[in-house]
Amino acid sequence: MKKHSLLLLSLTLLLFIGCSKEKQLAKRMNGDWNIDLLEYKTNLTDTTSGAVIPVTGSSENAGSVTFNATEKTGGYSIDASTKAINLTLPGFPNPIIVPSTRITAAGNGTFTNTENTVTIIDGQRAPKVFKVISSEKTTMLLETDETTRVDSLNLNLVINLSLHLTKK
Repeated sequence: MKKHSLLLLSLTLLLFIGCSKEKQLAKRMNGDWNIDLLEYKTNLTDTTSGAVIPVTGSSENAGSVTFNATEKTGGYSIDASTKAINLTLPGFPNPIIVPSTRITAAGNGTFTNTENTVTIIDGQRAPKVFKVISSEKTTMLLETDETTRVDSLNLNLVINLSLHLTKK
């Protein structure tokens, strides 16, 4: 009987601690946040040679994120531009210029969270999952992936985004 009581107490504490971290994150997230810096990275693959070309960069003042912990609602609006780049590909004598590309994404709806992810569920599009890298009282770092169309290359790119947030 004593072993069962100890096991039950341990499981209860484990559940309480797990839920507590989720609630603490939701409470810290509550409010309006500026995306002060958006860092992006992706890879382009040369279909002729198979060479993988990493593309990275950043954009300042790239939008906002809002969470209402009481109502469990949230939204995001990302609006940034990549910098133009010159690509040197094997077998090509001159660099290929990839013009600046706009990265836009937005959604509003309800949110759920674990201790290290936040998912915004918008009935208009697929749920957007953000990985919580760090979360403090006035700063937060989130990561997500976004698919963006690059018309000049005639392709869709999956871009990894790091959102550096500061509370308004």
